[in-house]
Amino acid sequence: MPDSGKEKSELRIARYLAMAGIASRRKSEQLIENGRVTVNGRQIISPALNIDQDHDVITVDGQVVKPQEYKYYALNKPPGYLCSASDKHAQKLVTELFPSDSPRLFTVGRLDKDSEGLILCTNDGKFANRVAHPSNHIPKVYCVTVNGEITAEKMSMLKDGITDQGEFLKATDVKDLTSSGHSNNQPAIEITVTEGRKREIRRMCKACNWEVVRLIRTRIGPVSLGNLPHAATRELTEDERNQLMKS
Repeated sequence: MPDSGKEKSELRIARYLAMAGIASRRKSEQLIENGRVTVNGRQIISPALNIDQDHDVITVDGQVVKPQEYKYYALNKPPGYLCSASDKHAQKLVTELFPSDSPRLFTVGRLDKDSEGLILCTNDGKFANRVAHPSNHIPKVYCVTVNGEITAEKMSMLKDGITDQGEFLKATDVKDLTSSGHSNNQPAIEITVTEGRKREIRRMCKACNWEVVRLIRTRIGPVSLGNLPHAATRELTEDERNQLMKS
């Protein structure tokens, strides 16, 4: 088994099985609890286990499990979709926007239900962990249309950082987009962050007394949303993947 020094290649066992197309993560956990999974020849019954996906040998019912071919996509998420592989309470999931013959995909980070724009999807756990981990400081850029006055004081407040619910939220860059035609001259701001805390942008806007009208993520590191239509996907280029892994 890998030690903590191999964080980049570690993956929770149930997630690995889901990536390999064996079953959903929840059903994979049931397979483990029922004693049908081994790691390096040893039967396991706890899903709370990290495996080294590059070196450990995993079997289900005696058959060796191998990940499917790795795929990397950019998706223009429409509002109303949840970033979840499965949720019985959700009406619409982002995974439904991919062809039915796609490998079992999961999102790299999340956008909340009402937000839209760029989200990355893959079945490569190492890539997902690398891109999503806040210590790598990969910039994420958002275009936010708001109700409220955009002032230099509020923009400075976002760059200086605010404390909300015990967390320090800070933009690395802010730009006033109001006069640039981005949102039909509605008040709009571009916010860049590198940590990606839960509902971070909405919390920062609330601290400025802005009501968020529309929130679109336009960039993750080297990957730009560009002219990708709503609900459409494209594969990441090799250069984009390499840049994200080197970030």
